[in-house]
Amino acid sequence: MILTLEEAKARLRVDFEDDDELIVGLIESIPDYLETKTGSRWEEQPINPLVKTLAGYLICSMYDQNFEHYEKPINNLLMVLSSMARTENE
Repeated sequence: MILTLEEAKARLRVDFEDDDELIVGLIESIPDYLETKTGSRWEEQPINPLVKTLAGYLICSMYDQNFEHYEKPINNLLMVLSSMARTENE
C-alpha cells in the first residue's frame, strides 16, 4: 500500500473514523491511477518519496473534490514519475 490509512488521514487532517472506508477506497485506487498515468503501479517497497508525495495530493484532491487546487503539483509529479518509469523500463 502506497499510503497507510493513518498517513492519509494525517494528510487530510481527518481525526474521526466515519470516513475510514471511503479513505481506504481512495488509497486502494492510487496504484491503478498511477499505472494508467505513468505505466507503473509504484507499489514496490520502499515507496519512492515522490510517489508518497503525489499520493498525498491525490488523496486530498479526491477527498476534497477540489481537483483544480491540486492540479499543478499532481501534473508535475506525474510528469517526473512517468519519465522515471520509462527510464526503468528501458
